[in-house]
Amino acid sequence: MKSLRLRFSTVDGSSFVLSLRDPKEGLSAQEVEDLAETILGLQPFTAELLELVDARVVEQTVSDLI
Repeated sequence: MKSLRLRFSTVDGSSFVLSLRDPKEGLSAQEVEDLAETILGLQPFTAELLELVDARVVEQTVSDLI
């Protein structure tokens, strides 16, 4: 499973991580920056976001044991 993880700094000095599942293939840095700017403009979360710290596409493999 792939996810796009955006890490923002907050006004209280902590980090806020937003994880979005199944990002489209070939996602560009500009598209991610535009998304982050939209999120920063809307401030849709309880935490007050200051700026984008980093963005990563993370791929995980999950194996059920039971």
